[in-house]
Amino acid sequence: MKKTYFILFLGWFVHQSYAQCNDKTIVNVDNRPHFWEDGYYYKDINNILNAFEGTYKYESGGIIFELTLVKKEGSALTNNSCEDLLVGGYRYVKDGVEKINTLNELNTPQTNGRKYSVSGNFILTGQTLGCDDCGVDEKWINAGISDNRHAFNFHLKRRVENGQQVLKVLIIVDLNQRIKYPNQPDLPPIKCPIGEFTLIKQ
Repeated sequence: MKKTYFILFLGWFVHQSYAQCNDKTIVNVDNRPHFWEDGYYYKDINNILNAFEGTYKYESGGIIFELTLVKKEGSALTNNSCEDLLVGGYRYVKDGVEKINTLNELNTPQTNGRKYSVSGNFILTGQTLGCDDCGVDEKWINAGISDNRHAFNFHLKRRVENGQQVLKVLIIVDLNQRIKYPNQPDLPPIKCPIGEFTLIKQ
C-alpha cells in the first residue's frame, strides 16, 4: 500500500507542469551557489536527487520514524526562478505516542516545494563538514526539516547495509534559520526527532 501511495504521488510530481521554468537559464543544481539568483532554473541535470526518492522507516527503542521523499521538478523558488528539489513528509512516534505526522502534506500540491515540511537540494560531494565517512565521490544532501514551529538541518546519505538500501539521517538544530530555542516559553516542545537514524527503504 505504501509503495502504491508513493508511486501515485511520484507520478503527480513528475507530470505536473513547470512551463514557467522553460524561459530560465539552466544551472546545474549540483553546482549551485549557496545563494540563489533570479532568472535561473536550478535543475537536477544528472538526476542525483532521484536516487534519494522513496519511503524509508526506522523502528527501534520505542521510536518510529517514517520518511517519504519525492523529487519535485520546476518548483517556484521565487517569482522569477525555479529549482528541482527533494520534498516530502514524515511521521514520528515515540513510546506509542504520535508526535507529528506530515505525510499527508504530499496530498496538497504546492507551487513552491519549500512549503513542505521536508525540502532541499544542496548536493555535497565527498568528505565535507557533516559527512566525515563519505567516499571521495559520494553525493549526499543537506536539506531542511521542520515541525511547523522549529526548523532543523537535515543530512541525507544513501548506503547499502546488509544487502538493504538505507538512508542515514542526521537531524540537528539549524542555527542558520535564526530560530528561537525550544526552552523559551513562547514555543511548544520540539516534535521532530533529533539525532542520527538509519532508515530502511521500504
